[in-house]
Amino acid sequence: MTSGKLIVSVLSMDKSEYSPEDEINYTLEVRVAGAETVKLPTVINLADLEPDDPDVDLNYEAIEIWLGFFEESHERYISVPLLRLYGSEDMPWSEIELKPGMSVELRGKAKLKRLDPESPTDSEGRRFDAPYMGSTEDLPKGEVLVSATCWRGDKFSYKGSTHFEYPGSFVPEEMSTVVYGKKITLLAVPDH
Repeated sequence: MTSGKLIVSVLSMDKSEYSPEDEINYTLEVRVAGAETVKLPTVINLADLEPDDPDVDLNYEAIEIWLGFFEESHERYISVPLLRLYGSEDMPWSEIELKPGMSVELRGKAKLKRLDPESPTDSEGRRFDAPYMGSTEDLPKGEVLVSATCWRGDKFSYKGSTHFEYPGSFVPEEMSTVVYGKKITLLAVPDH
């Protein structure tokens, strides 16, 4: 499924077998999908975008990337949040420009765990808003497919006159999902 200017795909994962709560080391590729130059947000901590003067207006956007683990039947799945990155045209240093044919590699770590639906944040407290995140009651197990998904286009405005942040539309400007070429084995949760 692709409806975006950026495509995120899994290049590698550190193991071929994982248990719940295992750490995943991954390498992703973010590449331009078409003939248009795209700006990729690069700031991990939203506080780093705050202007020095709190009375200054600021517009910014976010991109989210997560991994999906799912059985071929799609009956059971789990989504694992990886990154939420922020950028602003008002702060050119917060974005990198990718021209057609260009790509960047992202390497990181994440935990294979279910998100609490009442509080969809990762261990650093970053919020993930994408509608397809979550998991089924029973987690997938055995041989599963892995996909990388990118959700881009959430826009926000900070108004210096009111000192409030206003969300824009949460309809994504674009989204892409790419299935990794290798299957992964998820081990069942051990009985206690």
